[in-house]
Amino acid sequence: MGLMILFSVMYLVGLPSIVCVGVIVIAATLLIIRIYAMSNKYGEHGLMKALAAKQVPKVIKVRSRKVFSNLNRK
Repeated sequence: MGLMILFSVMYLVGLPSIVCVGVIVIAATLLIIRIYAMSNKYGEHGLMKALAAKQVPKVIKVRSRKVFSNLNRK
């Protein structure tokens, strides 16, 4: 979608259409190469897993003992 908007803007600015098409083809090629590289690195759903792993906190700070003292009571 972004490439179509980029093409429209470049065309409206007055660049020759062959230049617009060339820039879009190069940008699309680089985008596809990047997508395949990420797919090889992370797998089919691995990129979502990698992004989710970054959201998990590394440390959980507890400032009170109440959480642990109530574990044995039932």
